Amino acid sequence: MPGYYVVQFDETLAPTLIYLTTPTWDYPIDLSQNAQDARPEAAFKTQRHYLSARRAWPEETDTYRDWALNPHDQPQATGIFPHAHANVETRNDATFFAQNAIDGVWASNLHGEYPYLSWGINQDPHAALTVELGRPVILDRVGVVLRADFPHDSWWDTAVLTFSDGQNEVLTLRKTGEPQYFDFAEHTATAVTFHDLHRADPASPFPALTALQFFGRNA
Repeated sequence: MPGYYVVQFDETLAPTLIYLTTPTWDYPIDLSQNAQDARPEAAFKTQRHYLSARRAWPEETDTYRDWALNPHDQPQATGIFPHAHANVETRNDATFFAQNAIDGVWASNLHGEYPYLSWGINQDPHAALTVELGRPVILDRVGVVLRADFPHDSWWDTAVLTFSDGQNEVLTLRKTGEPQYFDFAEHTATAVTFHDLHRADPASPFPALTALQFFGRNA
């Protein structure tokens, strides 16, 4: 039944508050080598598994929190939110998927294998990542963690957030792998796009995003 749920589909995944709009949820497990490079070694491979799903409690859905967080997100997910997708991902490589920006893993000083996951833009100057929330959420803060595998990496010194209400916020970013937080006037949005990414260092063509957070309350 559609609504808010707390799920945990593997011991290596944190319990996750999700918003479900579909009556069923297919959760395929990719056991390819590339998929395994993007998660802990034991993920989905133990002899015994414990899976859980329950209705969320009101105090979990009524609180102020990061509404982008979803370690259970998958590229093909439909009707399950939050969900991240992008117009480009490096080499269709799981260690560079858009979902890595909302999985809660913030290791930012390397790349290409777990736990150093990121959204890679394949050197595309028009790269954009969207986080779909699935229903209206009142947002007033964003957290950004840039990948910081310097000097391999470059970084973005500015970026734009476009909210589904049609409003924009411009972010001025620093060269760091630490979280950067920005407060702004409230936006009621069902989705937010991170785009217009200006590369700061011409010596490297490889800026990337480790984490993106959106803080607020359900509308």
